[in-house]
Formats: sequence, structure tokens, C-alpha cells
Amino acid sequence: MRGRGVEETVAGDHSLTMLYLRALGETGDLLGLIEFFQQHRALIMSADPVSIEMNALMVFAFSGHREGTLLVLDGALAGSPPAVKTFWQATAELTAGDAGARARFTELLDSENHTLHIAAQRRLTMPLANPRALSAEQAAAVDRLADELAHEEHYRAQPRAMARAYATYALIGLNVLVFIAEMMLGGSMNEATLLRLGAGNTHLIFQMGEWWRLLTAQFLHFGWLHITMNMLALFVFGWVLEARLGSWRYLLVYFIAGTAAVFFAILPLRGPDMTVVGASGSIMGLVGAYGATALLGWLRERARLARAQLNTVLVIVGAQTIFDQMTPQVSGIAHLSGAAIGFLLIMLLLGRRASAR
Repeated sequence: MRGRGVEETVAGDHSLTMLYLRALGETGDLLGLIEFFQQHRALIMSADPVSIEMNALMVFAFSGHREGTLLVLDGALAGSPPAVKTFWQATAELTAGDAGARARFTELLDSENHTLHIAAQRRLTMPLANPRALSAEQAAAVDRLADELAHEEHYRAQPRAMARAYATYALIGLNVLVFIAEMMLGGSMNEATLLRLGAGNTHLIFQMGEWWRLLTAQFLHFGWLHITMNMLALFVFGWVLEARLGSWRYLLVYFIAGTAAVFFAILPLRGPDMTVVGASGSIMGLVGAYGATALLGWLRERARLARAQLNTVLVIVGAQTIFDQMTPQVSGIAHLSGAAIGFLLIMLLLGRRASAR
């Protein structure tokens, strides 16, 4: 029995929504399935990512949208058992009129999972609704849902990308090796050792012309706490951003933002003999770049996840600024300039790419 009050109750309970959508699909009420999803879209899309994609799977599979089905099966539902993924992929293919889908269900009849065996048997004996019954508006709504989820997947951190973050791991390894060299050559808090290894120093850069120190200073750290915090931050933001930008853009942001951060940190100190070290400016450059990708994602695609990430970046930059004001030995100029350079670089690079496309 269907009623508006019942449907509102179901839509408000994320644990029931998928079951209700599947029931509509299994009984051939495809029009009712799409209508329910459209009417309660805001509630359904407010759930956690797994629930959203399970609900979307019902929409895609029963309407024969093969691309959308593969999208969610490779996204938040990627950890599902292979046989379950095969079942839903075959459901979308069968609904779309692919004769080869029946062979997939026949193979699933040998499954040790009794529930899956019964479900496959049902597919082979009971026809599903024809997606041609959907109006042009309803079909377009299914396509829009696929586009929206594709955008969300782009801005969601994919754990499998962590294993391929080669540039991030190389940067962390290089920083650690340099820190070990500091310890072996006199200590990470010994200014003479830091200068010997390439620390940024106002006198040596501006008076002696040793501009290469703007680069080498990024790999030196003042004590265990300094390098530990920086490397943790580099890992947290690094692998996600590297997957989003690609290695060469990622490294470009890291080095340009870091170099600019060291320069702006010592620029107001041209008189005193001041020494600057640390990867903080480079890492804040990555934070700024992360914010730029999130802003572009929100402006161009209205990706909800991108907006949430942008808010996170604003909170981080704000908290870092407050901390810098309370800690005199930390260069707030370096952090803000690094974040600004990273942000502007990505806005320029991705803006140009979009224009070329």
C-alpha cells in the first residue's frame, strides 16, 4: 500500500529507502520508483555516501542505465562481493535489452549464496519494466543523477589512489633523509648545521646572492616536532591532491608555493640576519590548491562534496592564521603566501585547461 505519509516516512529513514526503491523495481513499478526518488531527492541525497549510492543503484539498474550502475559499483560500493556486483550489472544490462545478461544470471544460479541464487532465478523467470516507459523528463533525471554522482566521485578521496601517490612519498622520503643528515652533522636545532645544508638566510640570500637557498630551505626542519607535523600534513593532503591534479601539477604547486613562501618570509627581514627553514609553505600551497579544486568543483558542477571540502580549507587556513599570530617564531607570512600561491596556480592551470577543452 502506497501513500504520501508512508513514502515520507520511508524517505526519512535511510535504512528503508533502498528497500522501498528495490521493491518498486522488483514489482515492475519503474515509474513509481523514479517518481519517488524525484519527490524525495533532497532527503535521499542527504544520507551518507554508501546509502546514496545504494539508492542510486536501484534507480540505475531498474532503468537500464549501465553507465550509472558501473559508476556506483566502482565507487562507494566497490567493496561489495563480486557476485553481488555481477548481479546488479546484469540487471542493468537485462533491463537495457542486452541478451547476454541472461548468461550472467545463469552463472549466478551456481552461487553458494542462497539469497543470490533465488534473486538470479527470479531475473530469469520474471520480466522487468521496460525503461522506454519513462518520459523524456524522467530519463533526463536519471542522466542528471549519474552526472552528479560522477562529479562527487571525482572529489571523493579514493583509497586505491593512496598506493599510487609516488610524488608524495618521494617528497616525504627526501625530507626525512635531509632531517637524518641534519642529525648526523650537528643536530636539527644547530643553526650552523642548518646553514651548511642550505637554510634560507637573509644575509646569504640578499647580500651574497645564494638564491638557491629558497629551494633547499624547504627540506630542512627545526626539531622533531617540526618535521613530524609537516610530514603528517603532507601525507594527509598530498596523496589526495596528487590523485586529483596529477604528479607534475602537484609537484609544480609544491615547489613554486614553497619557494615563494620562503621568499616572502624573509623579504620583510632583509636587515636582520634571520634564518628560515621548513616545508610549511609548500604544504600550505597544497592546502590552497586543494581549496582551488574544491571551489572550481562547486562553481562548475555544484558538487556538494566540493563545497564541504572548500569549507574545510577555509577553517584550516583560519586556524593556521590564528596559531601563527600566537606563535612569534612561526612565519604567518610564509603560510599565507604559500596558500595563496597554491590557490592561484591551480585556478590558472585548471582554468586554462577548461578553456582549451
